Amino acid sequence: TIIQDENRVFSLFEEGKVDFIGEPFGEIPINTAPFLGKQKIVASVIWYEINTDLPILRNRNIRLALSKAIDRTSVAFKISHKAFKPSIGLTPNAIPINPSIGLVPSIMRVSPECFISPHSELKESQALFAQGLKEEGVAIEEVPSFNLIYYNKEFNKKLAQAIQEDWLQNLGIKLSIQGMELKPFLDKRNQQDFEIAQLGLIPSTTDPVNHLEIFRVANPKLGKNDTGWEDPEY
Repeated sequence: TIIQDENRVFSLFEEGKVDFIGEPFGEIPINTAPFLGKQKIVASVIWYEINTDLPILRNRNIRLALSKAIDRTSVAFKISHKAFKPSIGLTPNAIPINPSIGLVPSIMRVSPECFISPHSELKESQALFAQGLKEEGVAIEEVPSFNLIYYNKEFNKKLAQAIQEDWLQNLGIKLSIQGMELKPFLDKRNQQDFEIAQLGLIPSTTDPVNHLEIFRVANPKLGKNDTGWEDPEY
C-alpha cells in the first residue's frame, strides 16, 4: 500500500503500525523534525528563481525588493520550527563562502547585495520597489499578480504560502501559488515558462562552486540557470 499523505504516514509510525519512514520511500513531515531526536545538518538550499526576461521582473531593483521583503528567520521558524535555518546567500550556511578565494566571482566580493539579511528590510524593500516601478513606468495600482510554481509537496506549499504572505503584507504584491507534479514542474522550469519558480539544491560536494557555477551562463540546458540572468563580470 502506498500512502501519499506524509502526516498520515507519520501518525501510523507513532502508532507502531509502520516500521520505517523517510527516504528513499517518502519524506518526514518537516514540522515533526524537532521532536525526532538527533538531527544532522544537510548542506542544501532553497531558492526562488525569477524569470528576468519578463516585464517588471526584469528590473533589478524590483527583484532586490522582493528578496529584502522576506523575513527569512520568521519563515524558517514558522514552517519548520527551527529545523531549517535562514540562508543569506547563494550557498548553504554549512558551506560558507571565503571571498579571498579566487574561484569566488569578483562581483560577490564587492557587492553586499549578494548577502541578504535573515530578517526583512522593510523600508529598503519598499523604496527599491517604488524605484523599480518608476523605472518601468508602472504605477503601483497597475502591478499585476505574479505566479509561483513549486514541486507539489506539503513543505513546499507551506513555504510558498509564507512568501505569499510576506510579499502581500510588505509590498502589496498578490502572488498565486501552484503546486505541480515533478515532470511538468521541471519542464516548465527548463523551458523558462514561469514567472517565479522554486529550486532546491543539494550539492555533490561541500564546495560553494556547486552553487555558484549555476549562474555562469543563462542556459538551462547547460545547468540549472532557468532565470535568463547572466553577467559577464560574474
